[in-house]
Amino acid sequence: MTPTNQPIAVIGSGVAGLSSVAALKKILPCEDIIYCGDNANVPYSQRSGEEIVALTRHMLDFLRDRQVKVVAIASDTIASTINSAKCGYYDKSYEFPMVSIITPTVINIRDKQLREVGVIGTPFTVQSLELKQQIQAQTPGIQIYTEPVYNLSKRIEQGDFDSAELVQSVQAPVHALLAQHPYLADIVLSCTYAMLIPELFSQAAPEVSFINPAHNHAFAVKSLLKAHRLLREDHEGTLQIYASANLALYPTVFDRMGIKADEAPFLVNFSPAAQ
Repeated sequence: MTPTNQPIAVIGSGVAGLSSVAALKKILPCEDIIYCGDNANVPYSQRSGEEIVALTRHMLDFLRDRQVKVVAIASDTIASTINSAKCGYYDKSYEFPMVSIITPTVINIRDKQLREVGVIGTPFTVQSLELKQQIQAQTPGIQIYTEPVYNLSKRIEQGDFDSAELVQSVQAPVHALLAQHPYLADIVLSCTYAMLIPELFSQAAPEVSFINPAHNHAFAVKSLLKAHRLLREDHEGTLQIYASANLALYPTVFDRMGIKADEAPFLVNFSPAAQ
């Protein structure tokens, strides 16, 4: 297999990363995509940094055996540990490049020249400060207001996309931010589960612009492949799904993300890491 023909990979904690998969399929239709979702160990946001690194390494080792040419990190929680001094820069031990979902979000905020921004993320992402520090490095002087979101992963992994309890989980961080900063116009959805239900956030605050990183994440992957002359052409891309549990949920999410069932004929259970 030539480097150009090698698949691209996406990893996420559970089904959440399928938002990036859907964007990649639109932007890179000729690429073969492998998605690796660790449903058996969600929620990652309630785990320690050491546990997250160990679980992520298990997925990366799995993908290394499949000779992928790039890995898109479609989890803000995982992305908070990639290329982190605290976590030992473990991404450097892999030969393939990784594209964090955090980086294109940071660049998007910089290019918009925002002077203030809200961030709704998992408790781990908010507490790690990785996203906040990257935003401040690219946009000095910006005011950043953060608020954790709870229970999204648990409810969505149970197939809940519209219950009153889920709506309350969405509204709580949005209303908390706006209560303190009533003129806040832009909020980043720094939780990939939130990217599966953007309409609920828009309903919670129609006047706010919610930044969904999935689209920019896909373009960042395309830019990397183009820079390394690894873009594939004249090929009908395929999609393979490897999940550590809860395979039955995936077709439901395919429908929500506009992925046709026949576009993902490979739905395979892979062994989760021991935790």
